[in-house]
Amino acid sequence: MKSVQSCYLSLCIGLALGSPLAVAAVEQAAEQAAASTNDAAATNKIERIAVTATKRKTYLMETPVAVTAFSQEALTRGGVKELRELTTAIPNTQFVVSGTDSGIQASIRGVRSGNNTETGDPAVGVHIDGIYSPRPQGALALLYDVSQVEVLRGPQGTLFGRNSTGGSINVIPNKPDTSNSYSSVVLGYGNYNHKQLRGLTNIAVNDRFALRFALMADRRDGYIDQDMDTRDINRPDIKDPFTGKPMAADGIADTDQRENRRVSKKDYYTNSNKQAIRGLARWVPTDTLTWDLTLEHFADKSAGELFFKDCEQAKGTVDQCNKPQFYANINVPGDMDMTIDSLRSHLNWMFTDEWAADYRFSVAQQERYQLFDEDAGFAAAPSRAKLDSFSHPLLFDRYARTNAAFDSTIHELQFTYTAADLKFVSGVFSMREKNKIKFDVELVHGLRHSALGYHPAAFSYPQDDRRANADAVFGQFDYSLTEQLQLTLGYRQTKDKKIDNGGVGYELVFSDKYYNGKYDPKIHGSIQSNHLTKDMGTYPPLGQVLTAGRRTYHTEDWQKGTWKVGADYRLPSGDMLYGFVATGFKAGGFFEDFDICDCGQYSNLPYGPEEVTNFETGYKGALLDGRMNLSAALFYSEYTDMQVTNNQKVGTRPDGSEKTHNVTTNIGEATLKGLELELDYIPWTGGRVSGYVAWLNARVDNIPFEDAYYCAERLEYGQKPCAGVVDISGNSLPYSPDWSSTLNVRHTFELASGFALEPQLSAHWQSKMYTSLNNYDGAHLSDAQSSYWKVDASVKLMPASGDWYVEAYGSNLTDEVVRNANYFQFRDGFIRSTFNPPRMFGVRVGVDF
Repeated sequence: MKSVQSCYLSLCIGLALGSPLAVAAVEQAAEQAAASTNDAAATNKIERIAVTATKRKTYLMETPVAVTAFSQEALTRGGVKELRELTTAIPNTQFVVSGTDSGIQASIRGVRSGNNTETGDPAVGVHIDGIYSPRPQGALALLYDVSQVEVLRGPQGTLFGRNSTGGSINVIPNKPDTSNSYSSVVLGYGNYNHKQLRGLTNIAVNDRFALRFALMADRRDGYIDQDMDTRDINRPDIKDPFTGKPMAADGIADTDQRENRRVSKKDYYTNSNKQAIRGLARWVPTDTLTWDLTLEHFADKSAGELFFKDCEQAKGTVDQCNKPQFYANINVPGDMDMTIDSLRSHLNWMFTDEWAADYRFSVAQQERYQLFDEDAGFAAAPSRAKLDSFSHPLLFDRYARTNAAFDSTIHELQFTYTAADLKFVSGVFSMREKNKIKFDVELVHGLRHSALGYHPAAFSYPQDDRRANADAVFGQFDYSLTEQLQLTLGYRQTKDKKIDNGGVGYELVFSDKYYNGKYDPKIHGSIQSNHLTKDMGTYPPLGQVLTAGRRTYHTEDWQKGTWKVGADYRLPSGDMLYGFVATGFKAGGFFEDFDICDCGQYSNLPYGPEEVTNFETGYKGALLDGRMNLSAALFYSEYTDMQVTNNQKVGTRPDGSEKTHNVTTNIGEATLKGLELELDYIPWTGGRVSGYVAWLNARVDNIPFEDAYYCAERLEYGQKPCAGVVDISGNSLPYSPDWSSTLNVRHTFELASGFALEPQLSAHWQSKMYTSLNNYDGAHLSDAQSSYWKVDASVKLMPASGDWYVEAYGSNLTDEVVRNANYFQFRDGFIRSTFNPPRMFGVRVGVDF
């Protein structure tokens, strides 16, 4: 195995973070893999790469699906520590981290989910060693000491099944090696005081039993400018109606100070404070039986993400930034404590040369506490803000608090048969997940408003027993009609069930009851921060201050059969043509019972399943005497009953006003068309060029949509007014740039001293994409991310022995400011978003021993 590691150091697959072929992944027979890689290097031919995209081991260029794969070397070389950092590496794929729940939102070919709450499901399934991971937060914990990461594009409704309408991600950790004992460590230091540690040790007890331990730790200061928010309203032109005194600055903060405290840079939002440890055991009691057992613990105590004002769009308006782009004035410092503990078991039995059985079992528990400053100290400009207006209050002060626990148990039993003419995979899948979550929102929006009739508001959504069950049977058959032509047939029958045992929503909207009898503005005048206590709002026991809605006792289930029909043909050259039709399915859901009109009329706001049918044809071939691998995929997908999550009208109050709620609805249909070209090429001895070009046309079909996007501001800027319900046919799906491309170039210089110097450069470009269905592109209010470049580079020095290396690296070298989400509040008047990190650079040192 140590020779394999040395190979990785001198033969890493081309700056291949963007390459689809960046993996040297072989779970077993490591020495043969190393020999194969060395032979390929000696002949300037690209090595054959094994993947598990069809739930059995096949070679990448002989696998008739669109799949991208990465080795640990490629991940480390590109500074990739979590899935969102692969955005520029995979055709037609975008990753976004949600600020409010620290979960991954993945979009593949335009298919995504905007609901990361306990009521929603991802559209891209995440698997760990082939076992489904229900919660998207788990994707943050995975990328260290891995054998490979595989990303499949398009619906995976047969083999991977659950919640894979967009695609599937499989992270495969390295297994213990019974042939040798060894260790390695990687240390890194970068700007913003970034400290990294990766380490592993493999202990071969004997040729039948081995242990492996891997750990990671990641610490970095926040890269933002973060102030402590103690703003003091100064409006002497307005008098307190109760005391008659002017509302002038008085040295008392007018933002909520109950959670405020001064923090250092290491605790700023956008920091990193993560660690994980994984212990694995492999037992091979016989030549045909292997048992792998994994225990894993992950802890994230970072402050979390934040929504910033988009300074470029605000330029030239009353909202123009007078601080840097990454600036926030915080009165609720980020506080997160998320842990994920899991146990995974994989038993493989090769009971004949053709037949094998695999039983996978997983138990996972996630617990998360998170405090999140939703307004980040941003408020409407003074010229907009009025003390008597809720639309644009002088201060808008809102934060969220989450306590959550997610427990899941998953079983999968799989049988495989492999013969010359027939190969098949069949099995059964079962998942049971129990969730407990309490989500609180404090909305103070300018404390002194209370004197003018605007008291604080608070909301709490406790879900003490939310459950999600899923069961499925599946099978996929590959039959060789001739030596060149193979037919594929697959089918999966799924039953999803969701249960709410007593979930309820608590509300208190702009009422003096918020004060819980601890303060009376009619006696004491306008409330200020020093009057707020933790006896008010959501802090006391539920029911003491907030009024409960109706408890939800509801069960709903959905059943669906998904399938795949395909064929692949081997040309006389050995290249492959393939084509297939495949379907994917994602279950519906519902929220807690909600009074949709403030009149005693309740609904749990249900929504139905969504489906994707994908027609795809492709080519995979080895060209130029094995020095070039070229892959192409052309697809057309029909996306029906698309689930969209946003703030929508749910009813009308008795006074005629609209009542809105953040809900998920089946809003209509979309058509997805695209072409993906992937290249891996050895143009000269010691050189490697890799990358992709992708085209995507992801367009909405016949969707009625509520046009309520920044209505007042559009009029202010002389733009087209809001038009109520409109047809947005032709709009782009969010996170779907029409064009994207990545080019990676690497060369190894053999130095006279016996050392090797290996520089590599990666450049990514993508065209404009929208971050919501609005596709609004008016000046100062656009929900689009403009086209941009991202340039990364590194230089690696290593000796001939290959047992250590030193590497200098830099990412986002041109310091592009790139939005990856759109977030708007009609009270603000300007665009806010989360952003990708600024320029990062540093050095890494790796040692094998």
